Amino acid sequence: MKERPVPTVLAMITHKDRILLIKRNKYPYIGYWALIAGKLEMDETVEEAAIREAKEETGLACRSMGIKAVIHERLKEGEKTNFSGILFFVHLGSESETFSESDEGDLRWFSRSELDDARMILSDRWMIKDLSKDSAHIHQIIIEEKDGELVSMKKV
Repeated sequence: MKERPVPTVLAMITHKDRILLIKRNKYPYIGYWALIAGKLEMDETVEEAAIREAKEETGLACRSMGIKAVIHERLKEGEKTNFSGILFFVHLGSESETFSESDEGDLRWFSRSELDDARMILSDRWMIKDLSKDSAHIHQIIIEEKDGELVSMKKV
């Protein structure tokens, strides 16, 4: 069976103009500073997944400030693709700066000016710098079916 891209949420958690990053200790991107990330589960919206991942990895209670982008990212070495993900980039706000330690890696608040000097995943830096300012035109829908017939569609 062929592997498929992994649907992944990336949470840019902000508090007072600072961004919380994690120094990854899992593949891919071990040792790089990154946005909080995790897999999207079947029964949740993109924003619910980002809030859940933020809570699990940082202990912070966050609120969504919008989905900023959807990106297909592939990590390649020569002709071999080592990872492929459909990335949902979500901006979350936190009222607190006090996080819990994470099994996923070290956590640290960064100012935007510190990002250029951080050993950081290149795409995460790009998303923060170039994609976090504007609103994206992203829609989430649920289509209901009954006995094999499509009966309704709602935007979530």
